[in-house]
Amino acid sequence: MIEYDLHIHSTASDGLLDPNKIFEVAKKKGLKGFSITDHDTVYALDTCNSLSKKYKIDFIPGIELSTYFNELEVHILGYYIDYKNEELLEFLSYIQQSRIQRINKMVERIKDLGYDISIEEIRLQADSKTKSLGRPHIGRLLVKKGYFKDTIEAFENLLERGKPGYVERYKLSTEDAIALIKKVGGLPVIAHPFVIDEKLNLNDIKQLIIKFKECGAIGIEVFHSLQNNKQSEFLYKIALENDMVITGGSDCHGILNNGEYLLGNYGINSTLLKRLESVKR
Repeated sequence: MIEYDLHIHSTASDGLLDPNKIFEVAKKKGLKGFSITDHDTVYALDTCNSLSKKYKIDFIPGIELSTYFNELEVHILGYYIDYKNEELLEFLSYIQQSRIQRINKMVERIKDLGYDISIEEIRLQADSKTKSLGRPHIGRLLVKKGYFKDTIEAFENLLERGKPGYVERYKLSTEDAIALIKKVGGLPVIAHPFVIDEKLNLNDIKQLIIKFKECGAIGIEVFHSLQNNKQSEFLYKIALENDMVITGGSDCHGILNNGEYLLGNYGINSTLLKRLESVKR
């Protein structure tokens, strides 16, 4: 039974749902709790803590940091972070500025390729409370203007690494991200290992997980919308073998699929949540 969805994005980063709507959907789906893990920002967390009391739904403050390890892009989730920590906020401010610089460069590159878009249009179509502009915002604008049928096509043709519109982001090391999350009282978890790079084999993924555990990661996102049952079983086994916490989440960005939000379709039960909480203590 899925009772906690621990991977959700709000309008503070590249999600389409604001905190209040996320709570409404979570309530409708019968979730006991969830975590918002916006990219490189904690802007929505204060609001969520207040809404948690209103909706009587548990809320776990979180974040998702984009990192690099040997040229691989690795995402690290941080749960129960002290999101008011000054050092964390200062670092995130720097990251957000680097994001803006990157988006500006990508827009200029895409314009040079013949696409009629502007940074002003991207800001206008993003939520006014968005603190972390990202590639999905560009993708949505390109779809809106009729260049691609959906954001998947926009990424595959233009926005993915190695494609003509891509610009490298600020490179935060995986080790430093794990250390930062721990420093602000959080629990670092390796996000969706099978999404890191499709060229990695099972042994590669296992060795990466072991390496990140040595760096301080305490858990693995075993259940995720882009990981199938066989992959989840593989990760579950690795977690047990290495005494790591098991987490899971939908990675919902607020896109409707057959009239339904992904939110609450992937996650963990109360037993696994208590295991995560026990590490916090």
